[in-house]
Amino acid sequence: TGISDARGLREAMDRFARLDGYGGTLVEESVQGLELVAGAKVDEQFGPVILLGIGGTGVEIYQDTVIRMAPLEPRDVTSMVNGLTGHRLLEGYRGSDPVDLDALSETLVTFSSLVMDMADRMESADLNPLICSLDRCVAADARILLATAG
Repeated sequence: TGISDARGLREAMDRFARLDGYGGTLVEESVQGLELVAGAKVDEQFGPVILLGIGGTGVEIYQDTVIRMAPLEPRDVTSMVNGLTGHRLLEGYRGSDPVDLDALSETLVTFSSLVMDMADRMESADLNPLICSLDRCVAADARILLATAG
């Protein structure tokens, strides 16, 4: 559940401020939309690869993902979307809004470019969840695992 009003926000900030080592808080809006997962890893044989999948609570159950070698171009993203078993969820299904496929394409192409730039310094990266709606895609959480020195 989220914080729904100013009073709840003040109470939460007061609780946080009392924690040892508290250094501040970043407050963001709550985003609604279809949860996707985007990931990357540097494969020993193929180099940087990008993953796109249907996210949310069933991501491990359905394992509906596709992988392409980086760098990605918009046509690669279209191919990835079409390769998902649940691709109809992105097109609007049973009254739900479709996602902004141009925003998704821009997000994945940019993510791919970042991965290419960092390929010699990273092991993997995740945008999870990547929440896409009718008008945008937002990386609600991100993680980059740096390569170990050696």
